Amino acid sequence: MKIMRICTFVFLLVLSFTAFAQIKVSKAKNIDVAPSKTFAIEKGQVIALGKDKEIDEGKLFSILKEAITRVMTLRGYVLANDSTAQLIISYVYEESDRTTYQKSGPLGQTPIDDPADVDETYKMGRPSETRTLIIDIEKNKSSIWTATCVLNGSQKDLDKVFNLTIESAFKKFPAQGKKK
Repeated sequence: MKIMRICTFVFLLVLSFTAFAQIKVSKAKNIDVAPSKTFAIEKGQVIALGKDKEIDEGKLFSILKEAITRVMTLRGYVLANDSTAQLIISYVYEESDRTTYQKSGPLGQTPIDDPADVDETYKMGRPSETRTLIIDIEKNKSSIWTATCVLNGSQKDLDKVFNLTIESAFKKFPAQGKKK
């Protein structure tokens, strides 16, 4: 009975994570990462669209650097903070607020709930917050691996969200010394 509860909890945890994160990984063909041993992390670009508040780029960089360093060192790579690094990891992070609009009106379109909206052409929908993180790994100035992570909804603890997202994205990145 206890094992069943644990399995159910783990299943719900995995299900809840996949509900707010979509991860797509693409890699270059015919590139061997196996001889690479060192990596460096460059400060990436941060974009805020439709946001009233500023994004703390320093805090974001430290969270991402810590998470990426942990995953890469577990895979056998060594952090090199100078130009001798064989793999260069950079990122682009975007936060955007968007409001969707629905067309209200005649048959075949969204029915009108409120009589005050009869003369309205568009009805304002719900605002949504979207976060996109793109991690790119370069070798010899050409991209060899890219992960695009889309996080929907507002998350309070970005540290945990980024740790889980980066860990899931790097599952498809080869460990040091292994050919893939």
